[in-house]
Amino acid sequence: MKSVRDRKLAAVWKYKHRDYKGRINGVRYVMVYRNGTMSVPLADLTDAEIEDALPAAVRAAFAEENLNA
Repeated sequence: MKSVRDRKLAAVWKYKHRDYKGRINGVRYVMVYRNGTMSVPLADLTDAEIEDALPAAVRAAFAEENLNA
């Protein structure tokens, strides 16, 4: 079973607009703001960046899931 973080990263990849994501040598990258806009590997996102990148409805679904666990 995938961890919650892995599932959130999959959701970030799914909902991020194609103009703000891509693959380099098979590694998934997304655009984020870290003292300027930059492209970082999806797996290197901080927890805060993951939360910011998730749509509100998806964030709510994960929060509800945590309450029911």
